[in-house]
Amino acid sequence: MITASSANFSIASILTLLISLLSNLPRGMFVPGEALLMVPSFSLRDFYGGWNISQLALVLPWPIVYRVASIHAGGDHSGLDRVIWGWNQCGNFSVKSAYGGISSAECLSTWTWKFIWSLKIPPRVLHFLWLLLHGKILTNLQRAVRRMDVDVSCPRCNSGIETMDHLLRGCKISIAVWDGVCKGITSSNYLKTDLEVWFADNLHNDKSGPGKLPNYLVFSNVTWFLWKWRCNQVFDADFVIPQSPHSIIFRFGRDWLNANVTGPGRELSCISVMWLPPCDGWVKLNVDGSRDGGLGIITAGGVLRNHLKEWVKGFVLNKGIGSALEAELWGLFDYGISFFEDPPPEIADVFVADARGLDFSRTCSVSSLA
Repeated sequence: MITASSANFSIASILTLLISLLSNLPRGMFVPGEALLMVPSFSLRDFYGGWNISQLALVLPWPIVYRVASIHAGGDHSGLDRVIWGWNQCGNFSVKSAYGGISSAECLSTWTWKFIWSLKIPPRVLHFLWLLLHGKILTNLQRAVRRMDVDVSCPRCNSGIETMDHLLRGCKISIAVWDGVCKGITSSNYLKTDLEVWFADNLHNDKSGPGKLPNYLVFSNVTWFLWKWRCNQVFDADFVIPQSPHSIIFRFGRDWLNANVTGPGRELSCISVMWLPPCDGWVKLNVDGSRDGGLGIITAGGVLRNHLKEWVKGFVLNKGIGSALEAELWGLFDYGISFFEDPPPEIADVFVADARGLDFSRTCSVSSLA
């Protein structure tokens, strides 16, 4: 932070100002440093008491000139300019104040959040909430505080600083999601209360909420999906938020609740997931596809084994750029069927059922193999 109380600068003052401002310049910016050594002391105030922009432009590049112009020039009796530290009252740097400024910029620390570990919510959402409540989610503001970037704007609406509050309930996209989950919520004070109180009230609320699910579960899932979809928009230019986001959020919560919460007459069972050999005289084909999230490259592979667990055939292929579904389909339909000289007619139904995740009798004759 710079205080510009006097506009009569010496060369040392200009150098101090320049060094302070250079930390915020984009990499690769040209600064005519040699020009500073040839300029004597002169007044940087114009006739009206503001900055003399033409004089500043002689020694500083225009991006810095614009930043200087946004600082008040001060008066003749305001004292000398100096660099001050903005994270404590005295203006002096200390390691304690620096750590506190970085770690608690968006930390909701006045509440005790340990109770969230007892909530019945998906583990990935639970860990996300813990990081969120302690200010560890890297919004653009947090990235700027950590000197990872200089852009603090919201990447979704480009109309505000991306704080945690803006991310969850200030951005117009987030507001639309909340309005879909709770009809008419944007016309109430639900999104306008204090952020800490907002979190505490909703996470303590175990009454039946939207979608006939516990309120804390719906609330937690919405915050997680907002962050997930925000990251998808940042890292995937083709990503589009679903047209009915509330239905996805409700289904996600309902599926998790049905799979993990016990009730009267219902017990959870542990099922070991392992490869089992086929019956005597039969073979089993296992295929899978994958996609590189950054480059979009898709690959597929498969292996054919008999009832003795012996390898019969296998394949691996690179199919260029596509979606994860396309990678799975390449493995199933193209190379999977190519293992057979004369594919039995029911094989197509088997592959379609497998692609849809349905249960189907997966048996075919060994004699059909190429």
